[in-house]
Amino acid sequence: MNSFKVPTFQELAVPILKHIRHDHTAWRELRKDVAKSFGVPPNGFSVSNPVGSKNSFQANFDLAFAHLKQAGLVVQERRPKPANPRKLQAVISLTPDGIQVLMSGGTVEFPETTAKRDLAKEASRASRRVKTPKKKATTAAVPKPRRANILGAEKSIIEGIPTASLERLFALWVQNVQRVGDQEQRFKHEAAKRIIVAVEKEWERRLPFIRLNPDHFKWPSTEADRGTGGFEIGNAPDVGMLAYMEYRVGRTNGQPVGVRRAILDRVVEGTLPLYGGIQYYDQWGKPNSAARLQKLAEAIAAFTRNAKRRGKVRLADAISEWEADLEYLYKTYYLPRFGFGWPST
Repeated sequence: MNSFKVPTFQELAVPILKHIRHDHTAWRELRKDVAKSFGVPPNGFSVSNPVGSKNSFQANFDLAFAHLKQAGLVVQERRPKPANPRKLQAVISLTPDGIQVLMSGGTVEFPETTAKRDLAKEASRASRRVKTPKKKATTAAVPKPRRANILGAEKSIIEGIPTASLERLFALWVQNVQRVGDQEQRFKHEAAKRIIVAVEKEWERRLPFIRLNPDHFKWPSTEADRGTGGFEIGNAPDVGMLAYMEYRVGRTNGQPVGVRRAILDRVVEGTLPLYGGIQYYDQWGKPNSAARLQKLAEAIAAFTRNAKRRGKVRLADAISEWEADLEYLYKTYYLPRFGFGWPST
């Protein structure tokens, strides 16, 4: 006899939202935490009550979670495991609508057809399974449609931005900034720029919600890149935002000059990704401000000085590219508008 009560899917909806503690909560951890809050033991996830019915914690959890996804309150993705980056795991994030439900102390409404379901009265698949002979396929398999390129998918991409996770938004941003920096993809530049602007507007829209719930801010990782052996932005101290935005120089893993300049343009002019904690994020100032440009220039100048102190020949390319990028920022943004002391390398 079960020593725990199986919660209904209606009872599970809001607790699922509450247990998404950060922007990439592992699905397994989420399920375990919710189960624990209802007194369901780890070996009781699939236990039905009454026996032979669909009424198990796992079935109700899956039904509630599926509705939260469909309602645009959560997003599920696959990301590398922190302990083993070569393996992927399902991770869950709250959308702005999901955050709003929690902030307002609201409830989750289910469609009428779903709300009327009672899994305790529905027979489980195992109890009603009847073996039937398999039918031979009479038609050829339909090939999967090819993935649409940006020109055909721009509208659907932009429409999906308000419910996308921070990871998805950032992936879109990086992908399209790199397109803008690639002259061979000139025919995609206008569409890419519109997607970049849409992503940055969404970051700006979410910032007030995230200030109320700082756990959803993406915190910088101190994990070093593996296997390149090169001197990169990601391996320098206190690089934070630039490393996250995939600004890289050097012979081993550097970005092409067009991509670097496209990233720098967005750092100066655009809304930055929600990264690094509130205090760190605010240090970068506002778009097109002297504070923003100075923070960027000081960072690149510091990387250059540190590399020169190391005095290694293999850093010559990185130093040259940093200095060229500083010169680009100086001529493009500093000379026309500002008068703060320009950093020296």
